[in-house]
Amino acid sequence: MLLHHILKENNITTLDKVTIHPVGKGSRILDWLKTRALGGAECCEEYLQDCLRAGLRNEAYDKVELEFKFERDPKSVVAKGLVMQKNSNDTKADQIILFGEQGLVNRENDTEVDMELNLEEKFKEAYNSRLRLESNADKPFPVFKSFCDVYLKYVKENELVEPTIISTLRKAIEDMRPNTLNAWISHQPTFEGAQEDGDKDFEYKESYLVLESLYFLEQYLVPIVTK
Repeated sequence: MLLHHILKENNITTLDKVTIHPVGKGSRILDWLKTRALGGAECCEEYLQDCLRAGLRNEAYDKVELEFKFERDPKSVVAKGLVMQKNSNDTKADQIILFGEQGLVNRENDTEVDMELNLEEKFKEAYNSRLRLESNADKPFPVFKSFCDVYLKYVKENELVEPTIISTLRKAIEDMRPNTLNAWISHQPTFEGAQEDGDKDFEYKESYLVLESLYFLEQYLVPIVTK
């Protein structure tokens, strides 16, 4: 989604190839995904391609090729980056935290939140201390559900869980509603901390798409799979 945001901002309408250089300890998850037990390297690459296309959200990019260039020691690459001398004028200091979901209305001002809203710059247009976010559609969370479809397709094709579990997960995804998700968010330490800081304006900058994913992981995915 960040890539889609950058392409859109720079009016880039065609894309043939994306090269990703995984670094840091977190990149080890890709080694885990490539194991035979999870489908092998080919299935892993196909899954990541599907994730990329879901994030790009544009049919024009359906044929985009995804290439990974792995470093032998990804942690050393991070260390080199930290000590490298840089000209501050050559780097953009602003981070990008996208809201990430469609069809949600902030009832504080009755405006729909732009899924590409950069929360680092305009957090107040997305969140407020009372968290009055509601869906303006019968089927909420379309962006989150598109990624869930990719994930469940991968799980099903590689027979990683029983078919009944996949059906249960799909029902849980369809049953998700903004009011229950908002209640969960409002009890998270970071949200409560933003409320308690009375000396400053309410500043909450977490991507709603990330929050949806964490909520689903904690409330549904882990309990259902480990039951």
